[in-house]
Amino acid sequence: MQLRQLRRADLPAYGALCRYAFGMPADYTETYQAWVGHFLRHAWGAFEGSTLASAMWAYPYQMRVGDRWVPMAGVAAVASRPEHRNRGHVRALMTRAHEAMRAEGRPLAALMPFKHSYYAAMGYGTAFFHHEHQFAPGQLAPPPSSGVDLRPVDPRRELRALTRLHEAHASRRLGGVRRDALYWKTRFFGWVAPNLLPSAYLATRRGRPTGYLLTLLSQAPTGKADLRVVQAVWEDEPTLDAIVGHLRAHRDQVEKVRWNLPCDVDLFPRFDDPKIEVSLRPRAMLKLVDLKAAIEARTYAPSLRGEAVLEVEDDPTSPWNEGRWRIAFDRGRARVSKARVAGVKIDVQTLAVVYAGRRTMSSVAGVPHQILDAAFPSGTPYLEESF
Repeated sequence: MQLRQLRRADLPAYGALCRYAFGMPADYTETYQAWVGHFLRHAWGAFEGSTLASAMWAYPYQMRVGDRWVPMAGVAAVASRPEHRNRGHVRALMTRAHEAMRAEGRPLAALMPFKHSYYAAMGYGTAFFHHEHQFAPGQLAPPPSSGVDLRPVDPRRELRALTRLHEAHASRRLGGVRRDALYWKTRFFGWVAPNLLPSAYLATRRGRPTGYLLTLLSQAPTGKADLRVVQAVWEDEPTLDAIVGHLRAHRDQVEKVRWNLPCDVDLFPRFDDPKIEVSLRPRAMLKLVDLKAAIEARTYAPSLRGEAVLEVEDDPTSPWNEGRWRIAFDRGRARVSKARVAGVKIDVQTLAVVYAGRRTMSSVAGVPHQILDAAFPSGTPYLEESF
């Protein structure tokens, strides 16, 4: 087996591998190949002779952690041909990719797993969840007059407004991700399945943008359609009222609306009939690719002072994370160094969940730990990007 970065000449083979593994349509496969071509320095392959047996790539993002944007990699399209599986190719690829992420200063990585236990064995923890809402538009209550105008727009012409609104939205919780123009143009507006109709709406009050709504309409040959909310962003309640009113206006056309939201967003007061389907779904997994850099990258409460020691157990794809680590907190920052004394034992998957605020250190360690609970407070992390 040979591990190396993918080259432009490898893209057709990677496209064919993705098409086999994920059922990509032919035209989307071509679009996807072109997209990966922008990021060949972040794309890796395992070769058996001249055959591409396994491959993956990662989009270079910045993730919101506390009040800072921390470099992160969104791992995508990890695929192997069936005849080459169970040979350690993916683990070797992930290890090589993590080495590269660490070298270029990306201490965090996230992915959408096909199987959680598979990536848990590589050091990823399930840190991000969402609530999947399904309801008929007619179940929504008529919203109050909001003074917000929601109008259809060409999103390519409104990228500046969409980017500003999204960044403000993403900065409100851990897991928010910055988007550049290339991401918008490729991931959101580059390809849409033939059976889906995309729409974009910009919300404004007295001419100032206050939110947006992106949807996909799936029109059935017979019967009513389904409407999927790709993303909704609002800076205040009146803007959310306008978005809800727009969805309700589909009640004679659409049978079901599907809308994924953070677990702390409560839509129930906006329904006349709140007997809707809400399911808790795992969204993404997080990994501390470089434990030391990840902990030092974020800021902490200025009043937090003290030390803690973590004993990190086996990390098969980032072995530099293993061992005892002393963390000293002072003046809003943390300094991490190797330690000799014993401390709180934790695996790297669980540490990622604590880092994200999904669980507290005391709850996973089984004993109270005031300093680490204060350093990594619980919250509602949310990552809505798709890799």
